[in-house]
Amino acid sequence: MRSVQHSRYLSKTEYCVSVLAGALVAVTVVMVTIALVLRYGAICPPLCAIGNVLCNMQVMADGTFTEVQAIDIGQALLSTQTLLYWVFATAICLLLLRARLLRRERRALRALRAQLLPAKPGAGMRAADVPHVLHQLEPYKGTIIATLIERALQHYQSLGLPAEAAVYATASAEVFTNQLRPQYAFIMFCAYALPLLGLIGTLTGMMRVVAWLGAPEADISFASLGASFDAALVALVTTFVLVFFISMTQASEEEAINTAHEYCLDHLPRRLMDDAAPAAHTPPR
Repeated sequence: MRSVQHSRYLSKTEYCVSVLAGALVAVTVVMVTIALVLRYGAICPPLCAIGNVLCNMQVMADGTFTEVQAIDIGQALLSTQTLLYWVFATAICLLLLRARLLRRERRALRALRAQLLPAKPGAGMRAADVPHVLHQLEPYKGTIIATLIERALQHYQSLGLPAEAAVYATASAEVFTNQLRPQYAFIMFCAYALPLLGLIGTLTGMMRVVAWLGAPEADISFASLGASFDAALVALVTTFVLVFFISMTQASEEEAINTAHEYCLDHLPRRLMDDAAPAAHTPPR
């Protein structure tokens, strides 16, 4: 198998691609909703109401509602809901990339746990066998399981103490767990930003209504307040969905680290031979 340097971290390019993909998804959602309202809004008035909630569209229909005459596309594209979809889709793209890394970790774990370290009772491995095992790790280099074993074996190769290798594997697993939280920093920022954007949309609508109360001749009504609450509703729903997927993905990654750590603790202390121990002394006859 060809050696591939796997990375446990997303690159800047992947972050930029996720942001652009999120913007594309947001625009697509708005344009598809507008197309559906223009096509079927006249025969399905509830669809117009749904379009107003999802995209803050100003649907203009005739008196009998037999034809949708116009939609304010510019307002729909620049609405708070569109920005919410952008942030939500960006976070989902990043979670999908994290899920891809997780699948890679699971493949490496399945491939290594059955064939790498000696499995027969009584079988052992000495420091001289470490280079051969490290060579077997090359196709999975950079994954959690391969990195734990590699660091533990290198530590064992230098000291010849199996117990120290297990302690080093445990310390490395703790480092991986601590490094996992910063990887979700931007995704959690998106989750925190969604309800704040909904609140901003609500406050903006309320400010417009208060301004209308002070100047009744202004072209605005209490419908703006309802539209602002629509933004808050969309924000709460997207936040709930995003936090759910964040929790599931992060828990799965932590489980992958714990499984790799458990594998090392289960095999390394029992299979590694103590090269530092003195040889048994045979008394003279």
